[in-house]
Amino acid sequence: MSHVVLRNVRARYGATEVLKGVSLELAPSEFMAVLGPSGCGKTTLLRVIAGFVGYEGELIVDGKSYDDVPAHRRDMGIVFQDYALFPHKTVSENIAFGLRMRGRSRAEIDSRVDDLVRLLQLGSLGQRFPSELSGGQQQRVALARALAIDPKVLLLDEPLSALDKKLREEMQVELRQIQQRLGITALFVTHDQDEALALADRVVVIEKGMITQTGTPRDIYSRPVNRFVATFIGRSNILDARCVRVANGQAECVVLGSIPVRIPAQDLPPAGEAIPLSIRPESVRVAPAGAAGNAGMLAAGEVMHAVYLGTHQELRVALDEGTTIEARIVGREAFACGDRVAVGWSEEDVTPLRP
Repeated sequence: MSHVVLRNVRARYGATEVLKGVSLELAPSEFMAVLGPSGCGKTTLLRVIAGFVGYEGELIVDGKSYDDVPAHRRDMGIVFQDYALFPHKTVSENIAFGLRMRGRSRAEIDSRVDDLVRLLQLGSLGQRFPSELSGGQQQRVALARALAIDPKVLLLDEPLSALDKKLREEMQVELRQIQQRLGITALFVTHDQDEALALADRVVVIEKGMITQTGTPRDIYSRPVNRFVATFIGRSNILDARCVRVANGQAECVVLGSIPVRIPAQDLPPAGEAIPLSIRPESVRVAPAGAAGNAGMLAAGEVMHAVYLGTHQELRVALDEGTTIEARIVGREAFACGDRVAVGWSEEDVTPLRP
């Protein structure tokens, strides 16, 4: 249950600056996901905490500076993307490795390994070698090895990426339950938005070595701060609006030429610039053109793409105003390419973005 603070951390590989002044606080027992595209610096951030790469700035764990603490003395539990299990060691020997390196007694090692075998549901696999295990079993062994030393922080570097979709979803649930049961502080690096939203107490979005937004999964998804977050975390319709007038702290704007929308005046960009607005596809209502109950629909168009995915249908509608909009609809109504439709959305589902 450690408390981790990073202050203005910068890291370089040669002449390339990968982390550009990252400041972050990880609360005791918190499960934090660091999310971003390949090359954004998220794995480097994890490696800074682990002590694997040099950096400028400060790393403080439980009130103590870790800047000069070598990696082998930081007591960080790490699960790598490829698990990095020792192929010549059995499951039990892999789990016990960190404890043996710390000189623990045989009785203590055996007791700890037995506890983790039960916790990770490894059953009778103790004498098997990694090559004899499935991907999910290898992932559990790697997690058990990381937990064996009772680490200050559990660091997870995309550990589920090699698993198939169904097993990955099952392991998400197990990983979160284990973290909550042990109360351990955890930092999870991923490029998978669904994993981040499903697992984390808080999500940190990194772009080009800098933190773009930090918040709860709901905050990050529902109120993205800019175009990058809105389009990287899920899918989003980005429509440009222009301000007509400001009154009582509200900016009255128009989108698609004539559709009114109000946003907080403090979200306005400099005068004369377009105001990008985000509308999630599931917030877009769709109905047959001319059908009863079309009150509140804001625009008309034609379905140019329709996909049925079991739980919902995804549509791309070419609006008469000359742009396209995506919709995700749930229900019995089904649409096909070529259908004329009306679309609309609620004002509270519109999020202004920083340019």
